[in-house]
Amino acid sequence: MGGMRIGACLALVLVPLASVPACGGRFDGDTRDGGSSSSSGGSSGGSSGGSGSSSGGQGCPEPVDVRPGVSCSPYGLTCPSTDTIPDCNGNPMTAECVCQNGSWFCDGPGPGGCPRPVCPPAQDVVPGVGCNLPDTLTCGSQSPYYDCYGDVAGYLSCTCDADRWSCPQPPVPCPVDAGTQCPPPGSIQSGEGCNAYNVTCPGNPSICNGQTDYDAFQCDNGVWVDVAQTTCDVDGGAGG
Repeated sequence: MGGMRIGACLALVLVPLASVPACGGRFDGDTRDGGSSSSSGGSSGGSSGGSGSSSGGQGCPEPVDVRPGVSCSPYGLTCPSTDTIPDCNGNPMTAECVCQNGSWFCDGPGPGGCPRPVCPPAQDVVPGVGCNLPDTLTCGSQSPYYDCYGDVAGYLSCTCDADRWSCPQPPVPCPVDAGTQCPPPGSIQSGEGCNAYNVTCPGNPSICNGQTDYDAFQCDNGVWVDVAQTTCDVDGGAGG
């Protein structure tokens, strides 16, 4: 009987190991343990590799940490910030910051910045009227200024100052009468600057009944003061 059992087992050597039944003991090459180990190793390796790929990518920090001067990396990374900057119309907008030379740089609305401001048509540039342009921009108007004789000498140039067009009148030098030390009457108006002291000069010319009448002015503390106004009586002519 014992010889027959050994022969039967030897005959089964040619059969694949996976199908060999136990012959008087446990089969140490049980593939279930090996398969489990291989599967575990593959799963662990794949999971580890995936985790490394995810953690190695570069992303933006929290917007509250994106501020001018705060350190950052890598160079060229662009991220939103909680800080605000003025847009091209002066309204607040969320800043987009760029990592440059190791720190965040936040300036200007987008690539290329704002378009260059342009003056409106001259007829829309009116002294005292509202505007929304940089005060460094000078625009032409259709508001005239006059020379010493009442003729148009040119048109005012204006800037947008405190959201209103400001159009100062340029100085117009007027000749002075050598005999009276008075400038031409057309240049003398109340409140205008003067330097003709101790004289009384005609100014503020007006037409009355076909003739030109003048008020009398004196230079007081550097400005002309109207000391005698002329009124026009349509029936009887001008009267002081």
